[in-house]
Amino acid sequence: MRLFNPGSGTGTSPRGKAQRLDMLMGILGFFAAMALIQTVVLEFRGDPAGLSAGLLLVLVLLLALVLRARRRTGV
Repeated sequence: MRLFNPGSGTGTSPRGKAQRLDMLMGILGFFAAMALIQTVVLEFRGDPAGLSAGLLLVLVLLLALVLRARRRTGV
């Protein structure tokens, strides 16, 4: 079973792939926003925020990769 193809009903159409990438962008965007808020709050409190900033970096990079893949679908 391939990633992003959970069953026989979804197929490999460009529109189906674009919809799955849109969903992934939404999930990653939500968690990136939460990590941004957490990092800002930790910085203002004076607590160490290195781990939170690292997580934010990873999420933003993943979001950029998914956005790039979404643009390549052309739908």
